[in-house]
Amino acid sequence: MKNIPLSTKKKLESALKSSLKLALVEMKSVKKGFSEESLRYIVMSEISKKEIWGTFPNPIESENKLLFEQEYNILKIKKRTFKPDIISKNENEHLLAIELKIKNDIIDVRKCKEYISESKGWVSFDLAAAVYAIMPGAGQINYHMEQKINHAEKIGKNIHNSRLLVAFVEWERDLLGRNGSSKSRIRLEWIY
Repeated sequence: MKNIPLSTKKKLESALKSSLKLALVEMKSVKKGFSEESLRYIVMSEISKKEIWGTFPNPIESENKLLFEQEYNILKIKKRTFKPDIISKNENEHLLAIELKIKNDIIDVRKCKEYISESKGWVSFDLAAAVYAIMPGAGQINYHMEQKINHAEKIGKNIHNSRLLVAFVEWERDLLGRNGSSKSRIRLEWIY
């Protein structure tokens, strides 16, 4: 397994945390008009600001390229293909894969786990992230996700020995804001 510098992982955390903060502002502003496309634009902009994975739009001379929905085969045997929402790659390496969701769906965590697996396909990414910007009232991160996070904590998975980051908005059901709106917090968990 490739050793990813802690500073690189911290930059990913920072980019995704700021992405979710901006997504929250956008959700409050446009309400039901918030879409996965909105989230995709926000995350690409914040990842691009870190410059480590490339900048978007991609300059010709840039070594690392940031791309939307690059298709690739993940399992040769079953001939499955996936299109991560955002990837970073160069000629020799696949650096980062990001899946985005605005609804409660654990399938993206499974996909990200496959993206970093060195035995599942012909390509393996150094890092992967599943980002969930779920609207209030659209459900919490589901029970299976909480189990995975709790299991990761029990077996000592953390930023030092993991390559898959889950970033999500957690709506606090019992805490209401001054105007009766739900309060939220952003969680970042390294789980694989």
